[in-house]
Amino acid sequence: MAFHQLVEASRYTLTLTGTYFGGKSTSIFWLMHRLNPAVRSDFAFHDELRWAGAYGVLESVRKRRASDESSEEDGTFTGNRRYREQAREIPGVSPAIITRLLHNSIFLNLKDLGVELPPYTEEVVELDMDSSHGRQYRGMESILRHMARRDQRYLSLWLQWALSRPNSAFRDEVVAANHASVPINVLEALAREMLENTTTEDPLETHAAQTLLEAARLAQSAAARREKETLVKVPLMPLEAVVDQFGLLPKESWLSSFCKAEKARGRRTLVYVRQTGTRDIQDRLENVLKQSGVQAITLYGSVNPRRRERWIEDHDYADVLITNPRLVQTGLDLVSFHTVVFYEPEYSLVRRMAA
Repeated sequence: MAFHQLVEASRYTLTLTGTYFGGKSTSIFWLMHRLNPAVRSDFAFHDELRWAGAYGVLESVRKRRASDESSEEDGTFTGNRRYREQAREIPGVSPAIITRLLHNSIFLNLKDLGVELPPYTEEVVELDMDSSHGRQYRGMESILRHMARRDQRYLSLWLQWALSRPNSAFRDEVVAANHASVPINVLEALAREMLENTTTEDPLETHAAQTLLEAARLAQSAAARREKETLVKVPLMPLEAVVDQFGLLPKESWLSSFCKAEKARGRRTLVYVRQTGTRDIQDRLENVLKQSGVQAITLYGSVNPRRRERWIEDHDYADVLITNPRLVQTGLDLVSFHTVVFYEPEYSLVRRMAA
């Protein structure tokens, strides 16, 4: 709102940004709405979906009640079928958006500014898991992927664990699945498919199948009693730590060696991680680095945003700063850190570039 008021009070406005477009057309809608009177005349402030329809990509999903499907199976038809259609924006942009940008935008590369810049490179480091780590991960991922393919309500469960477990296998964890709203027949079918395909060498799959079968029985019992609430989040499979208290995961070992080498070259390192909430791994990484002789500190979300840059300056003795990229994506000068390591993937393109 303050930005809009400044724009309204100024005769001319020059906006400088390095993160103009974030993948979806609406990522620039509100900026254009505040800057361009023509956009304001054509679109209301909450017309982002209409904007996406004109300049982005919309995905439409048509749903109907499960009772209608069961009626078809029974061979009956009531004539009272109801559909619900939902539209959501997905990444992509239409060439038509150029008409909104050509007359008021200039796109420059850093080299166009004529500023002497240091060399810059990006690289991907590929590492293999240890045998026990890989065996456990492949079993867990296979089970959750099968569940997600059978019912999309398990898709987020598969995605989060598939991304997170490679970096949290130093501790015992339990995969918990939320079976609420999952049809009983789906639970039963999943369990029976897994029991038919399981082997004695795969205790994870056997445990998960038995858990799903028990969940289906509980749901059936609750339905018979006409209870509205059936199942909530329940343990699906236990995952034991794959290293002891003195062992390191391959990724931790690489990070330790890399940061130590950067320190020897007089270079400071930023380490970005995604698991900083209930499944925090920052303390673990900090301890691993300190044990290798690297002075590491962690910037937590509890530090006031207005004090974060001063906090970093007060800890200028540190060789490595560990944090979530969300905390430093805007407004911070971090040029004293010469190397950035994305220890875990970042979903947002805008956030990744800004951080």
